[in-house]
Amino acid sequence: EIEDLPFHDNVYLTVSDVATQKSYWITPDELVTIRASSPSDGAPEGFGFVPFSFLMTVKAGVIEYFQQIWTP
Repeated sequence: EIEDLPFHDNVYLTVSDVATQKSYWITPDELVTIRASSPSDGAPEGFGFVPFSFLMTVKAGVIEYFQQIWTP
């Protein structure tokens, strides 16, 4: 579960837009929100979460990078 992941305070966390293949930098709280419902008001128009894979980098037991990888 996302809520249980040990994210670094300054984690570099991205999600991919299926329509544009762009990546957006978001917070762990926003990731929880978009997985549970819909994106926040600041999200690009038409954005919806797609469960693509994530590439994760962990240092000293804390996630520093959590990047969603767009896959066709």
